[in-house]
Amino acid sequence: MTPRWAPPSRCQLETAEPVVATTVADVLRAHDIPEPETAARDLTALTRGMIDAAGLFGETEIASLEQRVQRAVYGYLRLD
Repeated sequence: MTPRWAPPSRCQLETAEPVVATTVADVLRAHDIPEPETAARDLTALTRGMIDAAGLFGETEIASLEQRVQRAVYGYLRLD
């Protein structure tokens, strides 16, 4: 029997977020983005908020969400 997928717990998400933010900060720093730690925290919060909102409203169109998140991130970084 294949185990069912279960969403991560709040504790698992809270543990993962600093790791994600640190990894994003490293990438931003490598690309000379100003204030990489702050930008990484902002981008982590921005993407999580958009993804959580999509889930709350029952959105299932992943490609659309991906495009919106990409536009938001590029806009934040002024890469648009």
